[in-house]
Formats: sequence, structure tokens, C-alpha cells
Amino acid sequence: MKRALLITAALLLILICSCNVEPEQTATKETFCGVTLSIATKTLEASDTRSIKYSYRAVPTWHQGTAITGERTNWTDLDLNGESEIYLGTFTCGTWQFYIRGISSNSGLTVCEGSSGNVTLSKNEENVGIAARSTTSAYGSVKIEVRSRKLAMEGTYLKCTFRSVVEGILGDETDVSESITSADLGNGSVLHSGLLDGMAQGIYLFTMQVCNSETDDVVFGEAISILVAGDEIVTIKGEILGSGTVGAVFVIDALTTLDGEIMADEDARTGVPVTLVWTADQNIFEKAVSWVWTIDGNVKETSSPTFTWIPEDAGDHSVTCVAVGSKTGEVGNSHITVRVLQGD
Repeated sequence: MKRALLITAALLLILICSCNVEPEQTATKETFCGVTLSIATKTLEASDTRSIKYSYRAVPTWHQGTAITGERTNWTDLDLNGESEIYLGTFTCGTWQFYIRGISSNSGLTVCEGSSGNVTLSKNEENVGIAARSTTSAYGSVKIEVRSRKLAMEGTYLKCTFRSVVEGILGDETDVSESITSADLGNGSVLHSGLLDGMAQGIYLFTMQVCNSETDDVVFGEAISILVAGDEIVTIKGEILGSGTVGAVFVIDALTTLDGEIMADEDARTGVPVTLVWTADQNIFEKAVSWVWTIDGNVKETSSPTFTWIPEDAGDHSVTCVAVGSKTGEVGNSHITVRVLQGD
């Protein structure tokens, strides 16, 4: 009997204690987390930050002990619109690594990159900060080598200039003629050469003109676009053949992604409008967004694939059209020599 009473009392005690225990709260965790990306650019040159296009990728690692794959692992462009922050959307909660890279709009080269390290996403919203760090020197060099016959240069001097080209917009002209020295080669020819150090990487319009020593008028000239890359030397080579024609200027690593040609009216005459048209295959033409026209090295037009020119002087004139595309690295050179006859 006593044994039965003890068992009954024990059962009542267990029942009373269980009534005083609160039900277990089930823990809830967020399944997704909204992520805002912040990019710090303090370590970059001020001139670089204006023309960098960023993209990002996110690599998932582990979520509740299970590997995550297949989410946002490819590079995706970021539309920052001048801001340093952008909302990326929602991500599965877990541990991720975020990466950024910046491509120069001017040169098409990757100029900076950064990573976040492991970031654990567990809240409704998370801010991920990444410092963009330069991946290459921001400066390169240009080597100029122009050969000419002595007779072609009598009473004249050589003028060389550079202008930056950023998304079809020309920068200020920089005269580098003083950096060019001349050496007699002893065979009736002269080598004009120079090395320009510390040029910011990007696309440039290079002009070479032979000018009259007394009047400074341009006798003839040539223009071409070049790409300056960090820690590299671009060599420009040219040849002045005579007092009315300039030899073709060619460039190592010349930009030819937008191959086109120039069409011109026949029987060009002084005082009569001449229509110049840049043409290309349809798939190439659709990529171009701006055009820089030069006559004898002088910039004439920077907006249209069609240019109307009224020649003032008879003779051979060098016409160059630099086509610039909407994407990084899309630029090309087209050249034609137009013979102009004396008008009535």
C-alpha cells in the first residue's frame, strides 16, 4: 500500500512540475537577407574614379552546414550613377564572399579590384563594404619615332600633340613637341624621337603635323588614336615622305576593334563642299556612338559619321576618322588621302 502511495505521489509531482514549464519557443531564422554594397575608392587616383565601370560577383560558401552553389557567381555590371552604394537584392542567408572589379572606360583595362572576405548573412538587411584597390600602375609611356628626308623638312618644323578621348569627348590639347629631338642619320634622313613618361592610361588622339617655320601654317599632318596602358610603352612610328604626303603612321597594339572605311566625293575642289562618310559592317556600325574627324591633324568634327568639309587649299589632304563605341575598348582608326584640285 505504501509503495502504491509513493508511486502516486511521484507521478503527481512530475505532473505539477511539467505544468510550470513554459512551452519551448521555436527559433526562427531569416531565409533571405537584403544586401547593400558600399565601395570605397580612397586608394585610387582621383582621375581614375571618374571613368571606372564596376561589376561584382558573390560566391556562397556554407548555409546551415550545406554548400550553396549557382547564385550570383558570374560578374554582373553595377549601375552606380556616381554613387558609392547600391542595393544588390536578396541573398540566401549563410556565408558569402563578395568581389568587385573596376574597368576603365578610357582604356578597357581592369584597373582595380577588391573583396569582402567571409560575410555571414543572417539579418533582414546587411551592408557589405569593399575597398577598391588599384591593380596596375595608372601611367604608361609613349615612344615616338618619325623619320623624314632632309629636303622634306627644309623650312618646316614638326609638331606633335595629344588629346585624351573619354567616351567620345576630347580633352585639352597637350603639345609635346619640345620632347621630340632630331638626329641626323647621315644618309639624307633625320630621326625625330622622344619618350613621354607618366601618361595616364587611356585612349588618346595623337597628331603629327609639319608646319611652316615662318607662318606656322600646317603643310600636312596625320592623326591616329592610341591606347596607353599602365607600365607599358606604346611605340608610334611614322615616316614623312615628301612635301605633300605623309607616310602611314602605325601603332603597336593599335586599336582596331571598330574597323571601318571613309568614303569621299570624287573630284574634290577648293571652295566646294566635300562629303565624307564613315562606313562599316552593320554589326560594327551599331556599336559606334561618336566620331572624331581630323583633316591634316586638325580636329574638325566630334559627333557624326558624316562630315562636310570645304577645302581651302589644293593638294593631298590626310583625313582620319576615329570611331568610339559605347563599351570599353571599342575604338578604331580609318584613314584616307583626299586629292583636292583648284576650284574655278
